[in-house]
Amino acid sequence: MSKKEFPAGHVKLAVENRGSKVTEVYVLYPDDRIVTERENIGPGTKATLTAEIKAGDYAIACKPGMTGTGIRQAVKVTGDGATGTERSPEMDAAVAAYRQYVQAQADQTLPR
Repeated sequence: MSKKEFPAGHVKLAVENRGSKVTEVYVLYPDDRIVTERENIGPGTKATLTAEIKAGDYAIACKPGMTGTGIRQAVKVTGDGATGTERSPEMDAAVAAYRQYVQAQADQTLPR
């Protein structure tokens, strides 16, 4: 982990697996709840984690072999997290379509 402190808001973390095992990386709340995660990062590959993260204390965990509690690094997120007010019509449409899909799937599983 190259940075141990970063500003709140839209966070984009670049991950590079320099090990010999497939790994996964998590950003965790202090009580180990998951903020965001990226799994199946193969040896010698790179990945990106993105999330909206509020100010506070967190941990970043890397789990070589995708088991155990992993290698952890405490990080601090600072500031108010202002990210702007612009919205993406494409993202809004994608979220609406996914909601419709999930509702249709749920409706099919309920007894009539």
